[in-house]
Amino acid sequence: LLISSVILIFLSILFVFSRFNSLCDLIVFVAEMGFIMEFAENLILRLMEDPKERDRKFREHVYSVHDRCKKTKEMWSYPLRPYGFWTFERHNSQLAWDAQISNVPGRRDPYDEVLEESSK
Repeated sequence: LLISSVILIFLSILFVFSRFNSLCDLIVFVAEMGFIMEFAENLILRLMEDPKERDRKFREHVYSVHDRCKKTKEMWSYPLRPYGFWTFERHNSQLAWDAQISNVPGRRDPYDEVLEESSK
C-alpha cells in the first residue's frame, strides 16, 4: 500500500512537471526507467522495520524486565535481620562497650542527661 502510493505520487509529479504530452508517453518512459522505481521500492522496504523482528525484540525486553522485577521483589522479601535482633545479648552488650553508642562524655547528646534526670 505504501509503495503503490509512493509510485502513484512519483508518476503524478513526473506527469505534471515533465515534457510528456500524454499519459501514455509517461508510462512508456517509466517502463524504460523501471530501475528507478525498483530502487525506490527496495529503499523503502529496507527502511521499513520487520514487524516480526520488532515484536520479538520487544517481547524479549518485556520478559527480561519482568524477570528482573521478580528477582528484585524476591530480594526485598528477604529479612535483613531476624525478628527481634535488637534483644540479642550481643546487641545489648555492644551498647555498653561501643564508644560510639555508649554514654561516654562527648558522645552523648546534652539533652540525654536532662531526660535521664527527669525520668528518675
